Amino acid sequence: MAVKGVLLVCVLTAIAWLAGFYINYTSAAVPTEGITSNPLIMTLGVFTLSMFVFGYGAPIAMFLVGLSNGITLKVNWQATLISVIAAWMSAYASIRLGSSVLEDIRGRSSLADSAKISSVIIIVALLIAAGVDIFPELGIPLTSTEIGPMPVTARIGALRDTFIDEGNPGTKYGSSEFLAIGTKGGKKITLLQFELPDGEIEGVRLYLYLRKYEGASSDRISAYVSESGFSEELTAWGPLNMDKRAIGRISPQPEIGGIEIPMDELREYAGKRVSLIFETDSGGEWAKYFGSRESVMKEMQPKLIVTYFE
Repeated sequence: MAVKGVLLVCVLTAIAWLAGFYINYTSAAVPTEGITSNPLIMTLGVFTLSMFVFGYGAPIAMFLVGLSNGITLKVNWQATLISVIAAWMSAYASIRLGSSVLEDIRGRSSLADSAKISSVIIIVALLIAAGVDIFPELGIPLTSTEIGPMPVTARIGALRDTFIDEGNPGTKYGSSEFLAIGTKGGKKITLLQFELPDGEIEGVRLYLYLRKYEGASSDRISAYVSESGFSEELTAWGPLNMDKRAIGRISPQPEIGGIEIPMDELREYAGKRVSLIFETDSGGEWAKYFGSRESVMKEMQPKLIVTYFE
């Protein structure tokens, strides 16, 4: 590599380090369990990885360093600064030595001179990195770079769903492609059953797809939860005989499409099957029709969106 080539690789290395640093400093989005936080090992690792491709590996090596630095900076800025300086010196030494090896192969430069300079730079870098281990007050606790368990998000389909209709008390809607809530033509109550994952639940949202609505909008849809079950095939209008607890009200807007309703009250039911009951005590003539689990299109099927720690 000529001088311009060395400068270009250095610029690319700087960009790569900044990218890795920004990603984990702002969000810790990339786990770094496999990236050491020990400055000595990191310094040697940068040099070794970079030299595999004559210095061209420096951007990749420094991107990994940036990921680690983005987290450790929040814990111990002094040690992180020392680590960054040592890693950058190591990267520069590998870029310089790698370029000289390529130039020497082409018969254009003296490898011996560059090897001496790079050796001095890497030795100084190792001495700087060793300062973190020699002086405990600069040390980075190993646990500081360990990211705890990351939450996962699951979209859980309904085990059962149906609705009951006061206007058609003998009809069973367990196989219907829609669910109904409202008062038009008689009171309509919707029931859904889900099984929540076993683990620490961080948040729960209910996804419903509004297929159709009739009459005026109403915000008086009450939501209840019960640990009692129900039968799709047998449930018809009449007393539900289910112990239930109110968990709030929902107010879906009269707009066709998918909606997500916060249901964080369900966090305490981790690992359990629960039934959700939606009904209204408002007057007027209105009804909302949502997709059921029997809907042909998957985006119309009800789901619980659960974020939890396994």
